[in-house]
Amino acid sequence: MKQVFVIAVGLWAPGFPSPEAWVGQRPDSSVVRPTCKMLRTRIGRYASPLARLAVAAIEQVGERSGADLERIPSVFGSAYGEIRIAFDQLDMIEREGVPSPARFKNSVHNAASGHFSIATRNTCFSTAIAAGHATFAMCLLEAWAWLDVHRGAVLVAIMDESLPDHLTAFGSYEPLGLAFLLAADPPEREALGRLGGLGCRPRRLEPATIPERWVENPCSPGLPLVEALVRKRDGVVPVDRGGGWSVELQAGAGDVA
Repeated sequence: MKQVFVIAVGLWAPGFPSPEAWVGQRPDSSVVRPTCKMLRTRIGRYASPLARLAVAAIEQVGERSGADLERIPSVFGSAYGEIRIAFDQLDMIEREGVPSPARFKNSVHNAASGHFSIATRNTCFSTAIAAGHATFAMCLLEAWAWLDVHRGAVLVAIMDESLPDHLTAFGSYEPLGLAFLLAADPPEREALGRLGGLGCRPRRLEPATIPERWVENPCSPGLPLVEALVRKRDGVVPVDRGGGWSVELQAGAGDVA
């Protein structure tokens, strides 16, 4: 599989408004809710907390890269999607016999993609993927395939919020949103890194160290790549949780060798 370039990365989580804040372990107690500039419209004000996780990370990518977010294809990933709203809707049906039409629009799996599209007037290709703890790996695979055929750039955003109390048997963790801008060709200025060798290796790597607050979050497999990019560390980086998917990173790679 051909290589791709990482142009920019974004991260938002409670206490951490950027990748550097998380990698440097500089928590900020005032960071409790994503403030998304592109969601300040009437429609955007009703975006769910999950969608805001993704958009906050995407805005960082846009600001850091200068990319035109109106013209970039996108791949969104979430293992559980709008699970809280979906269960609220089911509870409402049980209580009142009907769901809320106003909230239903935010209960679908591609709600974050929809809000991003409306906010940026982006009519390019977009898809939403759910693949459990392999969601990040499958989003990379989807983006890679797109770039192999169409070239240009692709936005990858993954996000998962805390599960409802009655589902914590499937994992108890804090919210996390990550975004990556990938490109088929080297940029004019140095990229954050060059990726190659995405695949499921027969010999599994040692699992990466993930902070306890996110260890069960399905998005956490993206954290080792964020850290490696920020710290400019080369190597083979795992991109799923125990399944063997990994990617080869050459940090700070500009031109094709």
